[in-house]
Amino acid sequence: MSTSSSTKMICSMAFFISFPLALSLAVFAASPQPLPSRNYSYHADECNALILFKNSLKINDRIESKRLCHESHHNFTSSPKTASWKEGTDCCTWDGITCDDITGNVILVNLTCSYLQGTLHSNSSLFSLHHVHSLHLGGNDLTGPIPSSICQKSSLNVLDLRDNDLTGTILPCLGNLSKLNSLELNYNRLEGLLPRTLANCTSLMHLDVTGNEINDTFPFWLRSLPLYNLGLGGNDFHGLITLGHATFPFPYLKYLTIRPNQFHGQLPPEYLQVSNLTIIDLSWNMFDGNLPIPPTTAEVYEVSGNKFTGDIPSSFCNITTLSIIHMSNNSLSGKIPRCLINSITDLKRLDLSMNRLRGPIPEILAPNNCSLKSIALRRNHLGGKLPQSWASCRQMEALDLSNNEVEDSFPSWLGTLPNLYILILSTNKFHGPISSPKANHPFSKVHIFDISNNNFNGTFPSQYIANFNNMMGGDKGQGSLGYMTNGWYSLESANVNYKGVQMELVRIQIALSLIDLSCNRFQGEIPRVIGNLQSLKGLNLSHNNLRGVIPSSLGNLTQLEWLDLSSNNFAGEIPAALVNLTSIAIFNVSSNQLTGQIPQGKQFHTFKSDSFSGNPGLCGPPLPKPCTEGHRQEPPLASQNEEDAEHWIDWTLVLLGYGCGTVIGLSMGYIFIQIRRPPAWLVNMVERSRIRTASKPRKSSPGTHGRSH
Repeated sequence: MSTSSSTKMICSMAFFISFPLALSLAVFAASPQPLPSRNYSYHADECNALILFKNSLKINDRIESKRLCHESHHNFTSSPKTASWKEGTDCCTWDGITCDDITGNVILVNLTCSYLQGTLHSNSSLFSLHHVHSLHLGGNDLTGPIPSSICQKSSLNVLDLRDNDLTGTILPCLGNLSKLNSLELNYNRLEGLLPRTLANCTSLMHLDVTGNEINDTFPFWLRSLPLYNLGLGGNDFHGLITLGHATFPFPYLKYLTIRPNQFHGQLPPEYLQVSNLTIIDLSWNMFDGNLPIPPTTAEVYEVSGNKFTGDIPSSFCNITTLSIIHMSNNSLSGKIPRCLINSITDLKRLDLSMNRLRGPIPEILAPNNCSLKSIALRRNHLGGKLPQSWASCRQMEALDLSNNEVEDSFPSWLGTLPNLYILILSTNKFHGPISSPKANHPFSKVHIFDISNNNFNGTFPSQYIANFNNMMGGDKGQGSLGYMTNGWYSLESANVNYKGVQMELVRIQIALSLIDLSCNRFQGEIPRVIGNLQSLKGLNLSHNNLRGVIPSSLGNLTQLEWLDLSSNNFAGEIPAALVNLTSIAIFNVSSNQLTGQIPQGKQFHTFKSDSFSGNPGLCGPPLPKPCTEGHRQEPPLASQNEEDAEHWIDWTLVLLGYGCGTVIGLSMGYIFIQIRRPPAWLVNMVERSRIRTASKPRKSSPGTHGRSH
């Protein structure tokens, strides 16, 4: 499997995560009511076995899960569960352990995301627990092969070893577990073939081997099982998924995910139509021909990254249950069917990027029925104007129309969308000035604002920048931007200029904030208010006609990682306050009219000379031109906090002086009243001071002397 294919594994199913636990809960629900007490001595041997198992592994809270405990949508909280296990206590009360309410036997071990590290040996005391039916060890750092002694646990219903570092092959003896309902081996380093003996697991409903190194063909031999979920993605599966079958031969299957692999061939349009599939993910394979039509039960349809051709069939409009449609990175042509957006009223996410689609962007015909949250149409040949009816999609969070031929003025009406997070209009034919906002607080939630490579002109759009409230600091949370639909999690992607390189971000962090106005014809100065956007990671204003000085308020953007102001008409010095940008990795002010010494220190020592070239008046490292005394830049002014502190100290001294003087004066006055005359020492001191003052030559007052000749 290629590295590029690996990077495309951006979706995972929450159902795959919750399904094994749901099976376990179903068993508990059928159990009788708990008894008042339990005899610990009856299962002391099981508790001792668990203590031995605990001692055989390390607890390492620095373990970073690849998937399960890392992604925010999985809702697993990592904790060292075994750290609370104490010898001599009832193991039925331990974290992660569940016992049968009647027999007291340990029946469930759930150590998911428990920071466990080490080899799971075949002679582990864990496998001496004869009554365990659910074993969850996912999201740890277990190494070595799958222990063969697991195959002797005939009571197992659920075996969850996903997201570890297991190696070797999948054991054929797992086929001995006839009661197995769920087998999760995804995100390890397992290789070889998928054992044909798994067909003996006649109760198997959930099989997931995603994210390994399995090299095999499509497992048609599993079609007799009551499989509900089948995950084969991220391996080296290859060949056809039809193999002489006119229709998909898995009657019970609801979830099918095979992205990415090396499957190829054409899929007859009706191949999937008579199935009961709800989630279909065929992305990042080598399928060609026309698109296969999903069944009427489908809710997620993902076929990105293949070689599908032809028009998008209008029959898709009859699948009203669809909520996610991804068809990007194919060779689809023709127009976008108007009914695709207007007939599927539950549609949340539509991605048709990187195809050969032409014609206008469809209107929204039923404004009250628009449920769209994300639209990605980038890298097509779409033209015309952006329909204002799209303002009725009040749930819209992301809109990416980059690299098309849309010819329109700035769609200021999009500022009325209350949840718009991403707006990318780059590389089109948008033109004219940015008109005044039509909403009171336009784009207040926007985090990515990219209108680069168009023909916008006029003054800098300060009125909009001032309303980017979501970029003005605060905790933006962790994780990636995405959407959950019926247990299916789809990550948001976008095509942006990231640190000076145009790329597609397949995983957008919630905390990412950037503004790109480059390659237009904006004029005027950068407003100081831009310094309020303290969450900003990237700012690109290059290749415009901006002038004036670079505002020192940019020094407030302490999270900024790249700043490009090149190819404008900025004059004056580079503000010394920019030295405070300790996170900045890319800095470019080339081709301007800047003068004076380049600031020194911190990140400025890492920038090359090409970051400053094309400014004849600049001097100092890294440029070869040395600075004279006249070029020396004053050190940056103290921060407001430092100034406030200094003023506080000044006033403190003044007030202390007044206080001390008042106390001394009152004391002396009291003494004078008591003795009815001033003391001799004070009279002598005042008299000496008067004589010294009288003997000094008198200075003339300002304005009393004329000019000397």
